[in-house]
Amino acid sequence: MYIEMREAAEQFLTAGASRGRIGCQGPMPVPRFSSLRPATLAILIGLAVAALLSVLQALSALGPLEHVAYDLRFRLLARPELASRQVVVIALDNASFESREMLDNFGRWPWHRKLYAELLWYLRQAPARAIGIDVTFAGRDSDEASDRLFAEQLEVARDTVLAFSLNRAAITWSQAPPEYAEFKAARWTVDNVACAQLPDYTGVEISEAELNRRAGALGCISLAPDSDGVIRRAPLLFRYDDRYYPAFAAALAGMAGAASGVPAAKPRAASAGFDCRGGLRLAGRRVPLAGKDASALVYWYGPYDRGFRHYPVWQVVNSALALFNRQKPEIPPAEFRDKIVLIGSTATGIGDLRPTPFSAVFPGVDVHATLISNLIEGHFLRQAGRFWSIAAIVLMTLAGSAAVWGFADWRVYSALSLALAAAYLAVNFWLFWRFRVSLVIMAPLLAVAACYAAGSVGRYITEGREKRRYRSTLVRYVSPQIVEAIMRDRRLAELHNEKRDLTVLFSDVRGFTTLSEKTPVDRLVATLNEFLNAMVQVIFRRHGTLDKFVGDCVMAFWGAPVRQENHAELAARAALEMQAELARLNAAWRQQGRPELKIGVGINTGEMIFGNIGSERRMDFTVIGDNVNLASRLESSTKELNAGIVISEATWRRIAPLAQARDLGTIHVKGKDVPVRVFELLGMAEADVNHKDTKSTKKTAL
Repeated sequence: MYIEMREAAEQFLTAGASRGRIGCQGPMPVPRFSSLRPATLAILIGLAVAALLSVLQALSALGPLEHVAYDLRFRLLARPELASRQVVVIALDNASFESREMLDNFGRWPWHRKLYAELLWYLRQAPARAIGIDVTFAGRDSDEASDRLFAEQLEVARDTVLAFSLNRAAITWSQAPPEYAEFKAARWTVDNVACAQLPDYTGVEISEAELNRRAGALGCISLAPDSDGVIRRAPLLFRYDDRYYPAFAAALAGMAGAASGVPAAKPRAASAGFDCRGGLRLAGRRVPLAGKDASALVYWYGPYDRGFRHYPVWQVVNSALALFNRQKPEIPPAEFRDKIVLIGSTATGIGDLRPTPFSAVFPGVDVHATLISNLIEGHFLRQAGRFWSIAAIVLMTLAGSAAVWGFADWRVYSALSLALAAAYLAVNFWLFWRFRVSLVIMAPLLAVAACYAAGSVGRYITEGREKRRYRSTLVRYVSPQIVEAIMRDRRLAELHNEKRDLTVLFSDVRGFTTLSEKTPVDRLVATLNEFLNAMVQVIFRRHGTLDKFVGDCVMAFWGAPVRQENHAELAARAALEMQAELARLNAAWRQQGRPELKIGVGINTGEMIFGNIGSERRMDFTVIGDNVNLASRLESSTKELNAGIVISEATWRRIAPLAQARDLGTIHVKGKDVPVRVFELLGMAEADVNHKDTKSTKKTAL
């Protein structure tokens, strides 16, 4: 009966007819998913993630994370070598505060102002290009001579910028002391103020009036840290009482420009101008702004002790005294020739230490030195606009979704997601390092992470759930090898076939018809189910593919869909184990008073057609061909030959080094004109199924 069914299948394959699946059992229909479904899910998830992160970015909800990433770029990409060599610092450092000579000559802090007079005199021996003193001198010095000396030195050359600070105190001009008249004279003329939105300040702390009047310019030392207290940007212009005043660095840059011949007449009354494209004309340059509050992103060069040359104030004072006494100074005046010199505190006890991306104790004077270097060298950090931020978010979300939904293997799309994030970081860091462009970091990276998480969960819920349901159903009908092969390669679920060298096994219960007439149906079905379950377990254990059941007949094959070089050996061992397993079952059934079974097994090896046979709605993984028919005939001949397992000569040749067999001679089978030589399989060597060295193996029953 089986042969006729196989012949019909061969006719079906040849004619290409659309018929039902052959056999009583087989795989469930393979689900076919539209190729558009993953793409649609990828786009929808990507757009949803992009929209969410774009809103969070616009609302600055990711600000703390972005600040961390922003600071990290500076720490990793610091370039101290870019800091202007024209800018130096005379540091009011810890060593100077601990110096006994400083205490004896200038008293306790705040030191007598004759100190600054001596410094100005010494710097003009070089001469310095411009001098900025990052200290406010409120009120008069207890030593009137110190005030007079300092004022005289300020007036010698209008090359010094004095500092002032703005605050929120409520002081009006009518209540202001005389110092404020000089302060008003230091305002700048600013064009296009409508393009800016500068915050209003209501209070000011300035130096004594006589000093302000004689200074070359005044500059504001107030800084505007971010919400976490770290300084990342600095205002270049300030508004007070509807007047505009320069930042300390801007005033010094303007004065240095005037000193070097750059048109910037009268530093005390210089000019600046906004443009409505987010820039500020200042000190002969266009400075890109980070906001309408006239603040610019600070381009940090590195830790304060690596960016600019520092000279301890006590050494400079000693050098000035040595030069005044016609002795050789420790620091020659030429060190300061044509330099922009800042005088300010780096000591820990003064309180002028600011948090920056590099440190929580970054001296304020070095913050101003950094800003001056930015202005005179053109080292402006540009913040990518909102368009580029949203574009980066959208691009990374779509790319992240495509990576997750474009590949089924989680290892592949995980590696792609990591590579995508790494590539974005590399591009981002390169733009920062090479072009000083700050592009948003965290939102695009979070987009990739969100797409990965959403895609993984989505795949688990949709495709993963379908795969698990498909596998749990299909594995009941076919071997795990076919299930895993389909999961790995969907092409196996398509209608196609190919010729392969395989081994096929048929097993049939002898006298089943007679047994079914004498045994109650429930007991017969229970016995048959237990028998078939045991046979299937053996086949699967020996890596075989269960083709189908035809009544009490079991058909299995080896070598497909997963290729196996030793398919004949695996089939032979499975046949021996099936006989042994049946012996165990018969022993148990005998004690229970149930009927015993006896089987015959036929095995053949050769070329046969493997693949899907059936229609698009129902199909069957199976093998067909003349060699399949021969295996079925060999199983039928076991009764006449009085043999449990009959194998063909082709199979014998494949397993001869491992097998113990009895030559049964030749037999005539239906459909064959030439007699077929057959053997009874008696045992196999004790060796691993993949063992290749058979010279010293021992022949046993299993």
